[in-house]
Amino acid sequence: AINQGTLALNGNYTLTYAGADLTIGTKTITVTADAKSKTFGEADPALTYTFTPALQTGDSFTGSLTRQPGENAGTYAINQGTLALNGNYNLTYVGADFTIGAKAITV
Repeated sequence: AINQGTLALNGNYTLTYAGADLTIGTKTITVTADAKSKTFGEADPALTYTFTPALQTGDSFTGSLTRQPGENAGTYAINQGTLALNGNYNLTYVGADFTIGAKAITV
């Protein structure tokens, strides 16, 4: 609520105050996954991301990104997984690809 506070007039006036509401909307944060790759048979690298604009001081993400399951050579989607923010934010997610390259074998 927006209150009258200390707003006043001198004695020559009668002040009638009509209040209103101040609405605080959610802040939109865009999270963009970083494309990742590995060679068949190797361990997965950490799934990382960037985001804009900055979060308010003290706020942080919870959860993590996931990728589409699979271990064969190919391309797999990196998904939002459980990555989230509190209710003061609207999170927009931009995915990327996780590529598994073929392993070179010399015979």
